[in-house]
Amino acid sequence: DTIFTSISDYMNINIQFNFGISDTKIKIVNLSNEPVQYMGNSVQDSIGYIFYAEDDSIYRHSYINGKEFIEIFNPLLGEFVFTYEDSIYITNNKYFWFDTIGTGHSEYKIPFGYILDYNSPDTAPISLIFSDSSLAFGDLDLDGLDEIITIEDGNIIAKNSNGTLVNGFPTSGEFSGVPLISNILPPQYGSDIGKPEIICREGSNIVILSNGGARLRQLSSYDIDQLLAMVPFWRGDTTMALIDGSRLFLFDLDMDHSYWLNPRSRPSGFPLSTGVHFDPVDRENIRRKAYNYPNPITEGTTTFRFFVRSPEVSEVKVNIYNAAGYLVENNLINIDLTHYEFNEIIWDASQFDAGLYLAEIKPNSGNSELVRLVVIK
Repeated sequence: DTIFTSISDYMNINIQFNFGISDTKIKIVNLSNEPVQYMGNSVQDSIGYIFYAEDDSIYRHSYINGKEFIEIFNPLLGEFVFTYEDSIYITNNKYFWFDTIGTGHSEYKIPFGYILDYNSPDTAPISLIFSDSSLAFGDLDLDGLDEIITIEDGNIIAKNSNGTLVNGFPTSGEFSGVPLISNILPPQYGSDIGKPEIICREGSNIVILSNGGARLRQLSSYDIDQLLAMVPFWRGDTTMALIDGSRLFLFDLDMDHSYWLNPRSRPSGFPLSTGVHFDPVDRENIRRKAYNYPNPITEGTTTFRFFVRSPEVSEVKVNIYNAAGYLVENNLINIDLTHYEFNEIIWDASQFDAGLYLAEIKPNSGNSELVRLVVIK
């Protein structure tokens, strides 16, 4: 810890947290010594700017070439600042947004993401959206396409385009706000290399989850009533700032794997995911094993989960064999498949005896897979 001012009613300090790893720290800096109302941010010429309200004025705060710059922007006129290139709009309407040519709009716009096709952002099926206020898109599993992340009854849900859950989800908790999706933690913190994390509020804390739903870090929040947001290019081209009221957490910058940085994704309010997206066929050779959950089966049903790679696959069938090798179920078929994605088949095992079973997951084209499962009664 470093104290920059002499003893007085207010003190300016710099704090670094060390989570037991000597060479990896999370740095914290303050926008102001007083509480502020965060309003928005922008990036111009690879420089991050933060807008906040204090003393009935709006300030634009930046850090350029090692120096801080704070400008009084104009009188307080709204609660939100939206920016697109050098266009700035101040409003009380949280659904304001700029389009790609800098024209402003005031109506609600359904969020966009690269859900079905990496060439064009499609809106998620509305049945998969619990609430627009807690919705985010991001390529959690790095398959080239976005997953759909929501908060439902305090739990974080991550789904693929066909409604199947992403591995590791749901994550139980009392989460709130809009989840942010960005790769900010290095492997020393338990995060997978190059894979994004989920950042959101839970009570009086900020929680960072892995792309598989595991809790990685918990940070005490400075202002629990304000929305979280992230600003790239803060203090140069290598830093991502997480805004928590008048306080900033600083992390390494990875724009390729940063997808949802504001409540509406972009500083312009245009709800389109960022980051790199690509054709899933480019990763077709990645092996994703089939499995079932829950296993063992204790409450009658289980779900078989398998990844469909080839467009030639139009049908997947699951055959169930008992421990003696006899076929006991051959009527489990899925013909409504999503290619380059996990698909599922549910099996009701309530009428079968307890014991060990083998499931053959058999596509009409390609190799079959075997899954061992146990029924307990």
